Amino acid sequence: MSECRCVTVEDASLAYPCVAGKTVPWSNALQPSRDWFARNLGGSVEGLHVLGDDGVPAGHLYWCGSEHALLPYHLEPGTATVLCEWVDHRHRGRGIARDMHAGLIDTLEAKRCKGIFVEATDEVEYMHRRHFEKRGFRPVLEWARGCLMYLPLSQAQAWAQAIPLSLPCFSDAPVEVVVVGSLFCPVSASTLLTLREVAASFGGKVRLFEFPASRQAVDSWGVGHGIFVNGTERFIGPVSRAAVLKTLEDAAREQQR
Repeated sequence: MSECRCVTVEDASLAYPCVAGKTVPWSNALQPSRDWFARNLGGSVEGLHVLGDDGVPAGHLYWCGSEHALLPYHLEPGTATVLCEWVDHRHRGRGIARDMHAGLIDTLEAKRCKGIFVEATDEVEYMHRRHFEKRGFRPVLEWARGCLMYLPLSQAQAWAQAIPLSLPCFSDAPVEVVVVGSLFCPVSASTLLTLREVAASFGGKVRLFEFPASRQAVDSWGVGHGIFVNGTERFIGPVSRAAVLKTLEDAAREQQR
C-alpha cells in the first residue's frame, strides 16, 4: 500500500507533479500555480501526495472543504469536494489512486465529514465520472456545466444547489476578456499568461479584466475559475498561442458585423 502524505506549505514546492519535470506547453505556469497553491492551502485547496522512490510525487489528490470550493455550487457545510486527482503513467497499475482515495477518506472521517462531492466529466483522461462511480459516488445534480456526484461518509445525502452564471460586463470594449482565478491548474494558468501578452497586442480593442478566485465571485457570478470572451466561457483545457489569437480576432470581427 502506498503511503499518502498530507500536503503542507513546505510541500507546495512539489505540487502539480503532473507538470513538474515534464516537457509540456504549460510548464511556464508551474510556478504561478504553485504560488497560488501555497497561498490557498488550508482554504480553497488541501492535498495528498504519494511519493515515488525518487522522492517526487507519483500521484496527487487535491480537495477542499465544500464551503471553500471554487465551483458553481452551494454545497452542504461539513462536506468535502475533490478538485483534482492524478497518477503518473509510469506508476499506474500499482493502486496509487485507490490508496489516495482511502487516505482521503481516513482524513475526512477523522474530521467527521458528512460526505464527498466531486464535479466529474465525460473526459476519459480527466476526472471521468465512471472512475468515481466505481468508488460509490452517485450523481446528485446534472446540468449544462457539469455532473456533480456524492459519496456518503457519515450522512447518506447532502444538499447541493447549482449557481447559474451571471457574469456582468465591465467595459464597452469590442472584445472583453474576463478571467476569474484560473491559477489552480497550470493548464489554465498558462492560458492566462498567453492572454496577457496577446490581448495587449490588440490595443484598446481588447480589454482584459482579472479577478482573484474567491467564494464571493462564486456567489455573485457563478464562477470561481474561468476565462470568458464577451461573456462566453472559452479556453477550457490546453490551448496554443495561435488559438488564443484566433479566438480574439474572431471575436473582434464578430463585433464589427
